[in-house]
Amino acid sequence: MKNRKIYIIIIATLLILLIAIVILILTKDDKSPSNVEEPEDITATFQTLINNDYLYYYYFYGDVEIGEGYIEENGERYYYVTDETITNMDKSINVLISETYLNISLDELLNPEDANQYIQLNGIYYVKKSSNVCHNVNKYNLDNISYESSGDESMFVIFDETSTHIYSVDGPWKLRSNLSYCLD
Repeated sequence: MKNRKIYIIIIATLLILLIAIVILILTKDDKSPSNVEEPEDITATFQTLINNDYLYYYYFYGDVEIGEGYIEENGERYYYVTDETITNMDKSINVLISETYLNISLDELLNPEDANQYIQLNGIYYVKKSSNVCHNVNKYNLDNISYESSGDESMFVIFDETSTHIYSVDGPWKLRSNLSYCLD
């Protein structure tokens, strides 16, 4: 009889511990930085987004290298682009923008004010530079990236003494807006 009471007390204690462990697991705060893993695929995706963001900014606002040749279109001169950053882009600027930014910013990003304007003829780029080109576009250091989960559809990313959110709405991760800027 005495042994039976001891077994009941041990079983009851184990059940209470088990219930407490289950409650702790279910109420654990998944948003704390210590609980967030840094998956390599998210790091690679974020690096691609930042590189695309740089290309976007450089394409529209950078001081792209040009050659002597030009064409005239509607009374405007468009100079032959020799800049390998532009000529070696593996996708069109429209595709780059749609793969990098959320849809809410596409119209604004596709039609920036006072930006470089391009014409492409037979696979050759020609540019009419903006009146205020950027001679030195920032380049982020992406050696040390950390993350904090903000829910299923967003993640807070800390990098190069700054931070931003990336969003996954019905698909791949994207930026809400342009992060690159001119250092001039």
